[in-house]
Amino acid sequence: MYVSSIDGSDPNQSLARAGDEGSGSLRLKKTRREGVLGQTLMLLARTKHIFQTKHITRPLQLVPNRNTMSEARKLEDLRFDNSVLRELPLDTEKRNFTRQVRNANFSLVDPTPVENPQIVGYSESALGLLGITPSEIKRKDIADYFCGNKLLNGSQTAAHCYCGHQFGNFAGQLGDGRAMYLGEIINEKGERWEIQLKGAGTTPYSRSADGRAVLRSSIREFLCSEAMFHLGVPTTRAGTLVTSDSYAVRDPLYDGHPIKEHCAIVSRIAPSFIRFGSFQIALPTDKYTGQSGPSPNNVSLIRGLLDYVIKYHHRDIMEQPEEKRYDILLARVAEATAEMVAGWQTVGFAHGVMNTDNMSILGLTIDYGPFGWLEFYDPNYICNHSDHEGRYSFGNQVSMCRWNLEKLSQVIFVDKSDAEDILKKHFDDKYQKLYYDKIRQKLGLYRTEEEKDGELIEELIDTLQSTCADMTNSLRLLSSLLPPFNTQRIDELLPKLLSQCSDANTLADKSMPSMSPQEIQMFLRLPAEVLRAVGKTPEMVKKQVELLQKYHELQGLTDEEKKERDAHQWRAFLVHYAERCKREVEGAGEDYIKERAEKMNSVNPKFVLRNHLAQEAIEAAEKGDYTEFWSLYEVLKKPFEEHLEKEDKGYDRLQPAKAAKCVKGYKTLFVLDTCCFVCNVSKSTTVYVHFDLDGTKCTTKKHLTGSYVPLRVATEKIDLAPSLNEIIPRVRYFQIAHACIINDLVPSLRFPPPRRRCNGRQLSRHSFLQLMEETELGAREVAMHFTTGFAQKFNWLYKANRRTHCTANGSSHKLQ
Repeated sequence: MYVSSIDGSDPNQSLARAGDEGSGSLRLKKTRREGVLGQTLMLLARTKHIFQTKHITRPLQLVPNRNTMSEARKLEDLRFDNSVLRELPLDTEKRNFTRQVRNANFSLVDPTPVENPQIVGYSESALGLLGITPSEIKRKDIADYFCGNKLLNGSQTAAHCYCGHQFGNFAGQLGDGRAMYLGEIINEKGERWEIQLKGAGTTPYSRSADGRAVLRSSIREFLCSEAMFHLGVPTTRAGTLVTSDSYAVRDPLYDGHPIKEHCAIVSRIAPSFIRFGSFQIALPTDKYTGQSGPSPNNVSLIRGLLDYVIKYHHRDIMEQPEEKRYDILLARVAEATAEMVAGWQTVGFAHGVMNTDNMSILGLTIDYGPFGWLEFYDPNYICNHSDHEGRYSFGNQVSMCRWNLEKLSQVIFVDKSDAEDILKKHFDDKYQKLYYDKIRQKLGLYRTEEEKDGELIEELIDTLQSTCADMTNSLRLLSSLLPPFNTQRIDELLPKLLSQCSDANTLADKSMPSMSPQEIQMFLRLPAEVLRAVGKTPEMVKKQVELLQKYHELQGLTDEEKKERDAHQWRAFLVHYAERCKREVEGAGEDYIKERAEKMNSVNPKFVLRNHLAQEAIEAAEKGDYTEFWSLYEVLKKPFEEHLEKEDKGYDRLQPAKAAKCVKGYKTLFVLDTCCFVCNVSKSTTVYVHFDLDGTKCTTKKHLTGSYVPLRVATEKIDLAPSLNEIIPRVRYFQIAHACIINDLVPSLRFPPPRRRCNGRQLSRHSFLQLMEETELGAREVAMHFTTGFAQKFNWLYKANRRTHCTANGSSHKLQ
């Protein structure tokens, strides 16, 4: 067993082997000449001191051998110590096929080879954690090792078994469906780092999937992992990005038009990838979903995993009374999670799929899937197209972390009342302090803390939201408000801030609730306990009510009116902020004033991974050009620097403006969430389809070449109604399930039959009719409600007397 600063290996055994490990071994500093016995006594004394120190997660700090530090470490010399496979139960079934894996934490599996692997991206700093030097990265066979075609000496590949609550509902066994454990490496500093390969092939947890990841999603994960690290947010790392000549078939828009995409593999690096869902594998049958963990009621399995986490990642807890250890562990996890989500909320990161299986037990950001970055400040921003109700919206992320922690506390043997106290102190209170401290730093409030600073922060957030301003750029601009903080300085800054605000149409769109009025009314009647059981909270429903009211208030607001209102709101904030800044620098010298602006720029990033920037890099890479990928990556490694040479590329620019509103005299009648022969999803862009006055010609204006985009069909008020029935069927890939009438101006319009889909699954006619009956919605509303969040936002605008009913032959007719 190799000694690690974060493992639980026996020091005597480690020391006994120290002399036999060669140049790659670790040794303790010698302060005596008594040999092994003296070193052991010294180690025990140091350990006792460490155990008396609070919140130490790395109790044993070993000093690396200087000879080892000076030598380049080859891939073949990496030291593996695969503790999870040694100490946790393994699946006894050796064959690789989809199944319920019972009474085990891991299943041994082999990677599936890919053709002609090529390394197209790597992080020197992330690979450096493993002891891999730049010269080793340039080896010709490096791609083979980091795609699974070859295995490093000491590596053992396996897949982890875990469960999860997905969108609030317990889903039973999930597991590593396309990620593989490669092993754990002890580096020269004595740190333990686990390696995963995402996209390395099928596992027993792959269900019906192929175990592959594609280049598109792999680029996003690589860039975002590293961007988050350099922003200072707790995260897993991305070591390498490997593409190949193997292909996977994907349907990016889930519209029935699959395409071939290059398979890619990302190597992930973290101290551990154990997650909340890892402790849910022993759950009994859930009364709401009928699902159970694969090892129901196997208490010893969970206790063994808890003890493993304590031994290797919170060793000092072992000195505490046994009955208190899991309570202390929950407190540690809660604090780490609070730090993680405070980082998210202050840089504008939206995870998108915060299920319990995507929550790290170490408080790291893991599993980068449908994530997004907040640009125009919108607490209701939803980056996941499957999140129809906004459960994981940006503004809900803190409450969802809390909800997930509650689910964790229920399976790790912590008393319910104790868990509530622990989460109140170590998550709620901890998050509030971390969040406000981070925002105070962004505002340049370092010397003094005033009682009303909280009110100033709330005013800032309200201003960002009500003006729909770009979060990153607006916060960065605040450092340019300099002494004497007078009206002249405010007047100089105000136009710059106004340039970061959206137009009126964008503001109204972002205020639209994700629930229909009928759903809001239904949830308002339910008790809080019932809401939580279905993955919602009273606060979430209350937000939807507020959004609905705001949406109605914003109807008819013009761009000129919004700009005038924005100027008033920003000026009011800047006056209050300038007064606070005067008190902050009062009595300080010129050096502090200069240092203050530099500090603000060191916590307010100039660059983040904006969605459209990632998309541009992906589109170029899919054509074989990785120049944009590397250029963007270099910027993201230094997010707080100006990068003057990069400004021409506009890495700090706002998301592309949507197309201008429909030409004068035209009125929007339909919103079609469909596609126009392109390659990736992007809700931030819009194609406007205009019909000529005779209703016979259709033209489009596309704003991001190569992106999937919604279509907005525009036509004159009533004059073109007779022609629409002829034109709409010719719109490519038109799907009525994604269409919504947003006014009642064309009573004669007829639609083709709806697609019968529910949450991505084909519905039988009987199920479809049953849904209509139970929800009291028409066929179009049912199809639309269960197929797309974009269209679902509009379904409540249907008139009750315009429902349609699905007949036996699949046609539709209007109910009278």
